[in-house]
Parts: sequence; structure tokens; C-alpha cells
Amino acid sequence: MRLLGMVVIGVALALTACDSEPSGAENSSVRGSTSTTEPSSTTPVALPDVALEGTKWVVESVVSGSSVEDFARAGSAYLIIKKDKVTGSTGCNEFSGLAVRDGSTVGLGLVTMTLVGCMGDTARLEQAVITNLQTKLTYTITTNRLELRTPNNQSGLNLRAAR
Repeated sequence: MRLLGMVVIGVALALTACDSEPSGAENSSVRGSTSTTEPSSTTPVALPDVALEGTKWVVESVVSGSSVEDFARAGSAYLIIKKDKVTGSTGCNEFSGLAVRDGSTVGLGLVTMTLVGCMGDTARLEQAVITNLQTKLTYTITTNRLELRTPNNQSGLNLRAAR
């Protein structure tokens, strides 16, 4: 019985010690005044563009003429550019090669690639990746998105930075 009494007294003391008024700046008020401080409006903050070099860029879709085909689920095709080298995967085979940057263009030359047989969408994705990487491409980065386009802008790859 004595223990129960001590617990009740302890809870009562804890409750009376709590402040019933919110102490945040959003609800603060000055005594005798009717004005309150409203929460500040949130202004969207622009995120910086991800760097081309050193980022793992995952292929999401392939551009061919006026059509865009989604390949996000076909395989995990990606590329990483570091200085004058490119490494990655077509979604089926791994590759490495040379990378040459000149302003907003990048030329990627595949030097080595594994030779695993691919089928279905994975084979089509691989073909699109290889075809696009064999030409000089214009690149545009917007936040975490990379667009690679052929000089005539008729084909290319849409990629996103991996997290």
C-alpha cells in the first residue's frame, strides 16, 4: 500500500511540473496582447545539380524519335563516369571504356564488355544503351536527372542519380 501511495505522489508531481502552455515560437503570445506569431511560410529550396562525374546514373527510359520507352523495370542499366573512364551495366552485361568530355558533350567508347546472353526487354535495353553510348552525346543535368541525347536529338537515354 505504501508503494502505491508513493507512485501516485510521484505521478502527481510529474504532472504538476509539466507546462500546459506550448512553448514553440509558432504559438507564442505576449501577455496582454492579442497578436501571435504565425509559422513562417516555407519557400521551396532548389536542390543543386548532381555532378556528372562520380555519380551512378541509372537508366530509366530510352528516347527514340518522338517516343520514350520506360525501362526502369527491365534491368539495372547504369553508368559511372570518372575522369576519362566509364564503367557500368547494360542491364545484362557489364562494360568499361573511355570517356571524353568537351563542354556539354561526352563521348563514351566501350572497350570491354562481358558477353552474357540477354533476352526480352533486357536485350532491347542493352541494345539501346550500347547504340547510344557509341556516339558523342549532349548531356543535360537537372537536379538528379541526366539526359543524354544524340547530336540530332532523335535518340538518347534518360537517367537518374542512384541514391
